[in-house]
Amino acid sequence: IEKGMRDGDLGLGDLKGAGYWAAQNVAKDNLALKQSVIADCVNPFALTRDSWSEVATISGCEIREIEVYCPNRSLHRERVEARRTSNDWAAVEARRFDPWNREVIRLDTEALSVDDAVAKILESI
Repeated sequence: IEKGMRDGDLGLGDLKGAGYWAAQNVAKDNLALKQSVIADCVNPFALTRDSWSEVATISGCEIREIEVYCPNRSLHRERVEARRTSNDWAAVEARRFDPWNREVIRLDTEALSVDDAVAKILESI
Protein backbone atom coordinates (compact mmCIF):
# COMPACT_ATOMS: atom_id res chain seq x y z
CA ILE A 1 0.00 0.00 0.00
CA GLU A 2 2.76 2.43 0.93
CA LYS A 3 4.67 1.64 -2.26
CA GLY A 4 1.53 2.43 -4.27
CA MET A 5 1.11 5.69 -2.37
CA ARG A 6 4.74 6.66 -3.02
CA ASP A 7 4.58 5.60 -6.67
CA GLY A 8 1.43 7.72 -7.10
CA ASP A 9 3.70 10.77 -7.06
CA LEU A 10 1.48 12.60 -4.59
CA GLY A 11 4.43 14.27 -2.87
CA LEU A 12 3.53 12.63 0.44
CA GLY A 13 7.09 12.27 1.75
CA ASP A 14 7.42 10.10 4.87
CA LEU A 15 4.23 8.08 5.13
CA LYS A 16 4.94 6.90 8.69
CA GLY A 17 1.96 4.67 9.54
CA ALA A 18 -0.26 5.69 6.63
CA GLY A 19 -0.07 2.27 4.98
CA TYR A 20 -1.18 0.52 8.17
CA TRP A 21 -3.95 3.06 8.70
CA ALA A 22 -5.24 2.60 5.15
CA ALA A 23 -5.07 -1.21 5.34
CA GLN A 24 -6.80 -1.27 8.71
CA ASN A 25 -9.63 0.88 7.42
CA VAL A 26 -10.09 -1.41 4.41
CA ALA A 27 -10.11 -4.35 6.85
CA LYS A 28 -12.77 -2.68 9.04
CA ASP A 29 -14.97 -2.07 6.00
CA ASN A 30 -14.69 -5.71 4.94
CA LEU A 31 -15.27 -7.05 8.45
CA ALA A 32 -18.43 -4.92 8.65
CA LEU A 33 -19.57 -6.77 5.51
CA LYS A 34 -18.90 -10.09 7.33
CA GLN A 35 -15.95 -10.87 5.06
CA SER A 36 -12.81 -12.60 6.32
CA VAL A 37 -9.64 -10.53 6.25
CA ILE A 38 -6.04 -11.65 5.99
CA ALA A 39 -3.58 -8.84 6.66
CA ASP A 40 -0.10 -9.82 5.49
CA CYS A 41 2.43 -7.21 6.54
CA VAL A 42 5.73 -6.64 8.26
CA ASN A 43 4.55 -5.89 11.75
CA PRO A 44 7.54 -5.60 14.09
CA PHE A 45 6.08 -3.10 16.56
CA ALA A 46 3.72 -3.83 19.45
CA LEU A 47 1.89 -0.58 18.59
CA THR A 48 0.90 -1.71 15.10
CA ARG A 49 0.12 -5.26 16.24
CA ASP A 50 -2.14 -3.84 18.92
CA SER A 51 -3.89 -1.62 16.39
CA TRP A 52 -4.66 -4.67 14.20
CA SER A 53 -6.01 -6.45 17.28
CA GLU A 54 -8.17 -3.40 17.99
CA VAL A 55 -9.62 -3.58 14.46
CA ALA A 56 -10.82 -7.11 15.23
CA THR A 57 -12.17 -6.14 18.66
CA ILE A 58 -14.06 -3.11 17.34
CA SER A 59 -15.51 -5.28 14.58
CA GLY A 60 -16.55 -8.01 17.01
CA CYS A 61 -14.30 -10.54 15.28
CA GLU A 62 -11.74 -13.10 16.34
CA ILE A 63 -8.13 -12.59 15.37
CA ARG A 64 -5.36 -15.09 14.72
CA GLU A 65 -1.93 -13.54 14.81
CA ILE A 66 0.88 -15.35 13.06
CA GLU A 67 4.59 -14.68 13.25
CA VAL A 68 6.54 -16.01 10.29
CA TYR A 69 10.25 -16.19 11.04
CA CYS A 70 13.47 -17.84 9.94
CA PRO A 71 15.86 -18.61 12.81
CA ASN A 72 18.69 -19.49 10.43
CA ARG A 73 20.44 -16.15 9.88
CA SER A 74 22.32 -17.30 6.76
CA LEU A 75 19.19 -18.70 5.14
CA HIS A 76 17.22 -15.58 6.09
CA ARG A 77 19.86 -13.35 4.50
CA GLU A 78 19.94 -15.51 1.36
CA ARG A 79 16.17 -15.22 1.02
CA VAL A 80 16.18 -11.46 1.55
CA GLU A 81 18.96 -10.86 -0.95
CA ALA A 82 17.22 -13.05 -3.56
CA ARG A 83 14.11 -10.82 -3.54
CA ARG A 84 13.43 -8.71 -6.61
CA THR A 85 12.56 -5.77 -4.36
CA SER A 86 13.51 -4.79 -0.82
CA ASN A 87 16.60 -7.00 -0.79
CA ASP A 88 18.58 -4.84 1.67
CA TRP A 89 19.88 -7.21 4.36
CA ALA A 90 21.36 -4.31 6.37
CA ALA A 91 17.89 -2.77 6.64
CA VAL A 92 16.46 -6.09 7.84
CA GLU A 93 19.16 -6.43 10.48
CA ALA A 94 18.65 -2.85 11.66
CA ARG A 95 14.90 -3.28 12.04
CA ARG A 96 13.59 -3.10 15.59
CA PHE A 97 11.37 -5.99 16.66
CA ASP A 98 9.24 -5.72 19.79
CA PRO A 99 8.63 -9.02 21.57
CA TRP A 100 5.07 -10.33 21.48
CA ASN A 101 3.03 -9.72 24.63
CA ARG A 102 0.46 -12.44 23.87
CA GLU A 103 0.11 -15.90 22.34
CA VAL A 104 0.67 -16.10 18.59
CA ILE A 105 1.03 -18.85 16.04
CA ARG A 106 4.75 -19.06 15.21
CA LEU A 107 5.84 -20.48 11.86
CA ASP A 108 9.50 -21.41 11.47
CA THR A 109 10.08 -21.22 7.70
CA GLU A 110 13.31 -23.19 7.96
CA ALA A 111 11.61 -26.18 9.62
CA LEU A 112 8.14 -26.09 8.07
CA SER A 113 7.11 -26.72 4.48
CA VAL A 114 4.35 -24.52 3.08
CA ASP A 115 1.88 -27.40 3.52
CA ASP A 116 2.97 -27.90 7.15
CA ALA A 117 2.61 -24.18 7.84
CA VAL A 118 -0.90 -24.15 6.37
CA ALA A 119 -1.81 -27.22 8.43
CA LYS A 120 -0.55 -25.51 11.60
CA ILE A 121 -2.66 -22.43 10.85
CA LEU A 122 -5.75 -24.51 10.12
CA GLU A 123 -5.28 -26.47 13.37
CA SER A 124 -5.39 -23.19 15.30
CA ILE A 125 -8.70 -22.22 13.74
